[in-house]
Amino acid sequence: PAFFAQVVRDGLQTPAAMWRLADQYHVDWLWLRPRLDDPSRAFVEHDPAWSLVHVSEHALILVRKSGKFGHLAQTHGYAMLKPSRFSALVQAAASGQLSASEADQLRAELARAETDDPQWPVPREALRFLHTVGKQPRQ
Repeated sequence: PAFFAQVVRDGLQTPAAMWRLADQYHVDWLWLRPRLDDPSRAFVEHDPAWSLVHVSEHALILVRKSGKFGHLAQTHGYAMLKPSRFSALVQAAASGQLSASEADQLRAELARAETDDPQWPVPREALRFLHTVGKQPRQ
């Protein structure tokens, strides 16, 4: 209980506090509740020392690349899909603001998220939206 109280009280307040606790307790992975478009987690999603390896309706799981689960970053890491910017990324892909390779990567990662959690409608609907928008004539 003392550990969790410290994490909630101190660690979730600032990125620096969270990283101090992660280092102090040798944390190699994080389980976070998935909240799309929540910018409070952007600091961990964009930290090059960590990699998002699972996204679903029930969990976001990140691993420390230098930790004992770091190999998952190579085989299961998401490069484009950033839950803190989910809507913005889908809109950018739909409006042609991403390069073709970035848009393809986002689609592939959405497809993987759909496969990992078939009951979660978010990736399926995002892919459907991108497919529909892709067929619309540009003005």
